[in-house]
Amino acid sequence: MVLYHHTSLAHLPWILLQRELVGTPAKEVSSHLDWPDDFVWVTTNADGDRTTAVCRQHDIPRIRITLKDDPFEDWALLAARTAGWSSVHIEALLNSAEKFNQSPVSWRAAVGPVGLEDNLIALASKTWETKWFEPDSLFDMISEIEPLAPGVLQFLHKGRLHKAGRKKMIDDLGIERHWYGIKEVEKINA
Repeated sequence: MVLYHHTSLAHLPWILLQRELVGTPAKEVSSHLDWPDDFVWVTTNADGDRTTAVCRQHDIPRIRITLKDDPFEDWALLAARTAGWSSVHIEALLNSAEKFNQSPVSWRAAVGPVGLEDNLIALASKTWETKWFEPDSLFDMISEIEPLAPGVLQFLHKGRLHKAGRKKMIDDLGIERHWYGIKEVEKINA
């Protein structure tokens, strides 16, 4: 079975630079909970799951990372035996699935990080106006990733130079959140 990790172009250079997927908390589901942050989330749904923010964003291209099923497993079984997870966390996720009319049966998770070297099958991208596109090569999607400063990367995507930034922020409730952004800098003449 293949599984899909859905992310965005703002996240992709960081993932490729690290060569791994790292755990992310489910804070977007319920920000008042203290979420464990060690799960890498995937789904059996190739189009994604509307419970994730990236599948609801319209301004940044979406990225689908196709992965082998190892080391992923049923998320509820993993949560039940992982420190920090409680019935309150599980109920919040189930409520989110119901709110967005999604099936948690398609969800899988692994304790991160999950290396890409042995698990990556393919990458694809899409915007809201296009269908999924799988490039012949990873470098047809993104190339020349270069760190510029702490929290800032530069990379090429479709002949355009971009900068990607990330930083940790504390929200109004005192919960740590991660912000990712992307900005086109210039068009490169081919």
